[in-house]
Amino acid sequence: AMSSAPDLSAQSKSGVSTAVQRRRLASRASFGLRRRHNAVLNFVSDWLVGRGMSNVVRDQPLYKNDLLARLVGGTVTQKIKRKSRAPDLMGMVSDSSSAKQDSLDIAPLLVIVEVAVAADPDRVRKQKLSKYQDLIRILSDSSSFGEAGLSDCRLFAIVVGEGGTVPDETRKDIECLAKLTREQSSTDDTAHETIDAVVNSCSEQLRFIVTS
Repeated sequence: AMSSAPDLSAQSKSGVSTAVQRRRLASRASFGLRRRHNAVLNFVSDWLVGRGMSNVVRDQPLYKNDLLARLVGGTVTQKIKRKSRAPDLMGMVSDSSSAKQDSLDIAPLLVIVEVAVAADPDRVRKQKLSKYQDLIRILSDSSSFGEAGLSDCRLFAIVVGEGGTVPDETRKDIECLAKLTREQSSTDDTAHETIDAVVNSCSEQLRFIVTS
């Protein structure tokens, strides 16, 4: 009797094999996620620069991150060189939440922001934070960090659901970033905008970006 082995070259009505179709669908899905990830990153970066972030570095591997090299030197960067890691966004901000209104001498913070669009935002958030915990610890414990005039190093994760949901933890990180920074081009309409309004506005824009 002839064997009934599965036909690995099965084709759809269009004449394209099912395996090729699956690869194409997976490629489209991956491209869609990357496009939305980049759109979210662009928004977060523009928002923070507008609120005073400086020395911005985007998506640069730690092993060749010029900002880290300038701030803490080669000895520290040798410890954090795992090539697979490239924070989405890194920059310096002046902590306006702890500064006196008339203070001109505010020690800057180093802020690292990871962004993602994910089907499981909670799981991806935990992965993002875990991925860079050692970096935060090494930098905070480094004597070079204080010598560079930096007061702290903070890590945030802006993770949005594939359907546009903005989880509570993401909203909390947006709130923290809003408190750490201040609007640089405020008008009479925005000068007294509350933190809640900023969080709501950012959340709505993230939802729009992901779903459009």
